[in-house]
Amino acid sequence: MRYYSITVMLFLAFWSCSQGQDFRSAPQQTSDPKTKKVTPPNAQKTQDVLSEREYDISHSKGVVVANVGDHVSIPLSLYNQDGTLWLTIAFEEVNKEQLAKIHPFALSVDELLLVFKCVGRTKGYYTVVINEQTGERKYVKSDDPGFKFERWEEHILDCFSVGFNASKNPVKIAPADESKLLPFDKEEFYMPVKIQKDWLQVKWGDEENWKYGWIKWQEAGTLLLYLFYTA
Repeated sequence: MRYYSITVMLFLAFWSCSQGQDFRSAPQQTSDPKTKKVTPPNAQKTQDVLSEREYDISHSKGVVVANVGDHVSIPLSLYNQDGTLWLTIAFEEVNKEQLAKIHPFALSVDELLLVFKCVGRTKGYYTVVINEQTGERKYVKSDDPGFKFERWEEHILDCFSVGFNASKNPVKIAPADESKLLPFDKEEFYMPVKIQKDWLQVKWGDEENWKYGWIKWQEAGTLLLYLFYTA
């Protein structure tokens, strides 16, 4: 599986096109070859990057993701409601003018990452939010090979790691509100393992001694995670 890092709560970060930065990307991390332990950077901890602003997914079943692999020349087209072409972009020649038109769920030109929240499906099209600040919507053809639809559960499990507010959404031994709490280690990255209804199993530590626990990934239509797409 290709490790993206999915970052949700995209409102926080700042996009710098000139530097090719992903304004929702995970911080870079290092790996200790002796322990095989993934070590997050000291400058930015999991809990520090969270926003108090809640992200509503109550009217969304998933996301529409760019599906280009390493083929950077594949055109990605967005359409108006009447079926006319609104915008076509390709990662190999994307420019500031094109990027200024969209503020999607997640975007990184360097990582070939483009994610739109999907809020509906009509005959032949997915309805996507192309601007998370204004709520503006456009359409993607459902048979466009450059895009694919993923349910939220699939999308989260494809992430490298997740962030969460440990004081409001503590790590638990089992997927139940009454379950005992596990200590939260802000020096670790919490990696998604599997989903059970509203609960996400995560692991942390090292490959020879993983620790496991459960957190909620959503509650009452609110996404409770910050998604990291890259290692």
